[in-house]
Amino acid sequence: MTEVWFVRHGQSIANAGLATATSAEVTLTPLGEQQARQAAGAFTQAPDLIVTSKYTRAIQTAQFTIERFPGVPVENWDMHEFSYLSPEIMGGGHTTYEQRRPFSQDYWDRYDPTYIHGPGAESFAQMIGRIETMQERIRASQAKFIAIFGHGMFGKAILWANLLGSFDVTSEYMRHFHLYIKSFEIPNGGIIKATYTGDEVRFGSIMRAPLTSHRQELIGVLETVCGLLRESNDSLYAASTTIDILSLMEQLKTQLRNFQKIDEHALGMLFGPTGSLQEISIDNGWGKKFLELAQKTDELLELLE
Repeated sequence: MTEVWFVRHGQSIANAGLATATSAEVTLTPLGEQQARQAAGAFTQAPDLIVTSKYTRAIQTAQFTIERFPGVPVENWDMHEFSYLSPEIMGGGHTTYEQRRPFSQDYWDRYDPTYIHGPGAESFAQMIGRIETMQERIRASQAKFIAIFGHGMFGKAILWANLLGSFDVTSEYMRHFHLYIKSFEIPNGGIIKATYTGDEVRFGSIMRAPLTSHRQELIGVLETVCGLLRESNDSLYAASTTIDILSLMEQLKTQLRNFQKIDEHALGMLFGPTGSLQEISIDNGWGKKFLELAQKTDELLELLE
């Protein structure tokens, strides 16, 4: 039996809506790097083999896991994202997803699994063939635990091919796949766990990488403050109301949970001396607790990745 973790790359500049040229060269955003770091932290043991696609964003995502387990061999397999639009026909320049949307719609409306848009593109059948080859390599490997860093649509195609138990690509096969990929998302940095036993493949649910302890601990501090605020009255000496501060706290917690860069300025202002939060805490009898929470927040911000 071989355990395989399929890890989708972190958020890329294309995922963020920015213009890109060739798919192979698309890089991660700062948020994507955080998601990649979180994915690396999800491993409770070293894999026997780390595999990446040849595309930059997958390689960048894998790098955090490679650095965490420096003795693990790394291989590059032909499992890049499905590239069905030709960079040459698209003009070779930088385009956004919205600009490519009409060309994408035209491609899928054909439901022709052998159609190739132009130079640098591949057919749907070729992409499914790469999945079949990838699975043959998994079964032939001596590794018992493989971490594979890849892509969203390619990951969905892996699930689809195994759901049907077939690599016999037809127009209907492609049509139903197009409907299937619209039904769910694999989040950036998301992990799909699978076990390969002979010809059988079993998949687990799609999971997000867990929060790091520092990030989770900071969320806990903010939730403690929120609990105290809900039991407090406004202060005449505070510029902000308890409701205003609670609203900002919820925004900060969302940023932390979604691996976004936290607004440190806003957090600093909240816990600053003689600020609204401290005034409310003093008037409501938890001024000493506020000082403890403010100190803890400063310490965690220093440790936050």
